[in-house]
This record gives sequence, structure tokens and C-alpha cells, in this order.
Amino acid sequence: MSANDPNEIASIRDDAGRFHHVVKHLYKEAERWDLVVAGLPRSADSGARAAGCPRAVLGAWYPKVDDAPGPCRMRVLADHDRYYEPAYRSALATGIRDGRRGRTRDGSAEALVGENGVYVIVVGSRTRRVVSSYRCVPRAVPPRERTAEQFLKEAVRKLRDATSYGEEDPRGR
Repeated sequence: MSANDPNEIASIRDDAGRFHHVVKHLYKEAERWDLVVAGLPRSADSGARAAGCPRAVLGAWYPKVDDAPGPCRMRVLADHDRYYEPAYRSALATGIRDGRRGRTRDGSAEALVGENGVYVIVVGSRTRRVVSSYRCVPRAVPPRERTAEQFLKEAVRKLRDATSYGEEDPRGR
């Protein structure tokens, strides 16, 4: 197993996690996933709304798959596979390639930032898996004026603040 092989890191697999992250992040206008996901509708949650997702589910602080009717659930999970997962898988690959990665301060996870500005959290040592990914929102910039470069800069800032990224390795590695 190689810490440098993104193919050895499992994607978010359980329906609850996939559903939650798509609604919480991919559908959040402020995160501007349209800047990194080809073909994503301008209003990312439009397909979910058309599939009957209730506003209460799409607007929940912690969206739960069990609260969604069947067609809604199926659409959100399909959006994970079509849009969200490829974006965070790309971020894993370019974050590893470019060295934008660091251990969290408590050592419980690794964070990576892809060239697409997606911030990814990975846990586990033997079996590594993605537990979250999101876009770090640039401060004081209106949503429609945000650029891909601003998202990348903000994600790298968070990586520096929250992890060992950019610190000297005391072991000389």
C-alpha cells in the first residue's frame, strides 16, 4: 500500500455519507462547484428539486438520507457519483502529486487540496477512505464573483492553518 496512490483511498461509500455531503456541499451555492465540475447545472440542486426533494431536506443543517423520498434519494446519490465523487477524486490525485497535504493537528486524519481547490479529508492507516470534501469559501467575495484561484488560495490557507502542511519535518523527510 502506498500513501502516494490515490487509487488506494476509498471514496465515500455509504448512502448516508454520500447523501449528506452532496446536499451539504455540492448543492451549496457559496461553494461554487460549477467552477470545477463540468456539466454541473448552474443551480446544482435543480435535479434534486425536480425529483421531489423537499425544501426541508435540502435546507437541513444535517441532511439525512432517511428523510428523503425514494426519487429524491436516488437523484442525490446519482449526483454524488456523477459530479461530486469525480471532483474529490481529482483533488486527491493532484493534492498528492503536488504535495498539498498534511496531517491534522491531532493526527487523526490527512487533509489534501487539489488543484481544483477541493479540500478532502482522509482517515485510516491500513484502509484509507475519504470522509469529507468541500470547497473553502473565499471571505468577503460575493458568490458569483468568486474565482477558481480564490478557492484554491483559501483551501491552501486552511490546509496551512489546520494541518502540518508547510512545516518542517523534524525527522528531515
